[in-house]
Amino acid sequence: GTAAIPEGLYEAYVKYVTPGLSFHEQVWLLATLLFQSQGFTKMEEKGSADPFRGRGLMNLSWDGNYKAASEYIYKDDRLVKKPDLVAQPEGSWLTALWFWMTQIRPRLLEKNALDAHDYGHVVDVVNGVNECSGGPS
Repeated sequence: GTAAIPEGLYEAYVKYVTPGLSFHEQVWLLATLLFQSQGFTKMEEKGSADPFRGRGLMNLSWDGNYKAASEYIYKDDRLVKKPDLVAQPEGSWLTALWFWMTQIRPRLLEKNALDAHDYGHVVDVVNGVNECSGGPS
């Protein structure tokens, strides 16, 4: 059967995402997150004992990212102390937005990618090493 979408995910989307992004940008964000989370059904990498393994809609990984996201979002280190919060609806959307706004969006604006409809820059930032040979210009 199919995996269920976590309860509360839509409500957290409405609360945290819709006020801050244009419709066009929301479409790109949702497309990225659909892929990263396997259709909003996988909130955590399985098979890894690393406390900072990929979690959430954007698969936040590595202690430095957990720390940076936590400081940006909450102004404290709660995601480092409780990394499982990233796999919950609120933490998942907030960390995905943190990554989008701090890592992806600046690149899109720099390259005028939204106006040019060049989604390749999103793929390059998220998984460039694995999916792009040379990446977008």
